[in-house]
Amino acid sequence: IEAQLFAEITASLVRAQRAGKPGFRDLVAGLHKSRTLWEALRADLAQDSNVLPTPLKAQLIRLGHFVRQFTVGVLQGEGDVQALIDVNNAILEGLRGTRAGEGFDHDRP
Repeated sequence: IEAQLFAEITASLVRAQRAGKPGFRDLVAGLHKSRTLWEALRADLAQDSNVLPTPLKAQLIRLGHFVRQFTVGVLQGEGDVQALIDVNNAILEGLRGTRAGEGFDHDRP
């Protein structure tokens, strides 16, 4: 489920990035979905019932904080959405067990 959500959100961010200024509304919508996903993940990772190893949970929580802060910067025109796309792609690689860029199709809806 997480991989599908990351793939869909990342695809929407890529489409908005490619559209440039006319895609700003789509970018805002994609960033909102991304932030919502990361907030849900951070909340889940903080639960004692989460079985991931503690060091991995800590790293993912820190990554979630980065995504939250960087998203604000992108919305203010101070950052490039490509960094968030790269983070999501790295997470996708881990979830899917693939190597960099292998099997991603960001042009699909």
